[in-house]
Amino acid sequence: MYKIIEDVFTLKRLIRDESKLLPEYVPQSLPHREEHLRRLAEIFKIVIETRGETFQKAMLTGETGTGKTAVAKRFGQSVIDYATHKGLKLKYIHINCHKDRTLFLITRKIVQEICPDLPKRGFSPFELLAMIHDYLNSHTMHAVITLDEADFLIPRSGEDFIYDLIRLTDEKLNEPQRISIILISRKINVLYELDKSTVSALLHNTIRFEPYTSIQLRDILNARITETFYPGAVSEEAIELISDMVSAPYESGHRGDARYALGLLWKAAKIAERLNAIRVLPEHVRMARAEGTVSIEDIQNLQLHEKLILLSVAKVLRKKQTAYITMGEVEDEYMQLCALWSQDPRKHTQVYTYIQNLKNIGVINTKISGSGYRGKTTLIGLVDAPAEVVEKELIKIITNEVNKQITRGEHLDKY
Repeated sequence: MYKIIEDVFTLKRLIRDESKLLPEYVPQSLPHREEHLRRLAEIFKIVIETRGETFQKAMLTGETGTGKTAVAKRFGQSVIDYATHKGLKLKYIHINCHKDRTLFLITRKIVQEICPDLPKRGFSPFELLAMIHDYLNSHTMHAVITLDEADFLIPRSGEDFIYDLIRLTDEKLNEPQRISIILISRKINVLYELDKSTVSALLHNTIRFEPYTSIQLRDILNARITETFYPGAVSEEAIELISDMVSAPYESGHRGDARYALGLLWKAAKIAERLNAIRVLPEHVRMARAEGTVSIEDIQNLQLHEKLILLSVAKVLRKKQTAYITMGEVEDEYMQLCALWSQDPRKHTQVYTYIQNLKNIGVINTKISGSGYRGKTTLIGLVDAPAEVVEKELIKIITNEVNKQITRGEHLDKY
C-alpha cells in the first residue's frame, strides 16, 4: 500500500498549481472579456458617484462557460478595491442560486455577509431585506448582490424576491438606496417570467456573452497554462486540439465553453502524468475526451437528493452497460441508496423534478421511449461522462456530506 502512495506522489508532475484550474478560481486577467467588464463598470459608475446612495441593476446572460461568473466576481473585487480607495464602504455578495435556491437560504447568506448579528429566523425574506437595508443605511454602506444561476431561482419564487429587491425603497421618500443587484442567467427568456416593470429595468442593462471562438479559447488556455503549468509542459498541438474541439459546430453541449476546455486540459494533464509523459500531447487530449469530463462544481452544488438521483443513474448505467435506462430503474436504485444512507426517499413527483433539474444543468439527458418498451416512459442517460467516473465522485461527495451533517447533529432531510 505504501508503494502505491509513494508512486502516485512521486509521479513526474506537469502541473505547478492545480488550484488555478478549479472552476472557482478567477484569474486577474480575463482574455476577451475586457469589454464586458468595462460595460459593467459603466453601469455601476453611478453607485460610486452618489456615494453608495443609488440603486443599480444589471443582467449578464449567455451559455455555460462564457465568462459571466468570472466577470461578475472580478468586477466585485475590483469595485470593492476602488470604493475603498474612494472612502466608500461597499460589500459584494455572490450567491449561487443553484446551491442556495430558496429565499430563506439566499437572505440568510446576505445576512451572514453583511450583518451576521441580525436574527436569521422568524422573519420573512422581505422583512430581512428591509432590516439589511436599514443596517446598510445606518452604517453608510452599499451592497452589490449577484444572483448567479438565476434560472434556478426565478421559476420557483424569484419574481417576488427580485421585485422586492428592486422596489425596496420605493415607499421611502428620498431614502438612500443601499442595495444593487446583478442577475446572471443562461437564458434571456427567464426575464419574461418577471413582471413588466422588472423586465424593463433589467433589459436596459443587459450584457450578452457569446460562446468563445477557437482563437479566443486558445488565448484563454495559454493564459491559464502560464499560471498553472511548468514551462513547456503543454504542447502547442494539444492547445490547438482542445480549442478546435470545444469550438466546433457539432459540439452542441459545450460549444465555446471555456470551463469545459479547461476541464479537458486538466484531465489530459492528469492522464499525461499518470503515463509519466514529459508534456501534454494531443493523444492525451483525445484520451481525456473519450473518458468525458465531469463538472465537480455542478455536482457539489446539487441538493443531497439530487446527488442521490444522479448516483442512481450512474450506478444503473454502469451495471447495465446501456446508453439509457428507464425512470423506474432509477427510482428503484434511488430507494436502495436512500436506505443505505438513512434518508427518507422523495415521492415520484419530486424525483421527476430532480431529473429535470439535472437535465437543465446538462449532466443528464432524457427522451421518451419508443419501440421496444411497454407504453411510454422517460429514458435517462449521462452526458459526456463515464458512469464509473460519476459514480466514484458522487460516493465521495455524498459520504463526506452525510458525515459532516452527522457530526453537527443535524438531520439531512430538512435541507
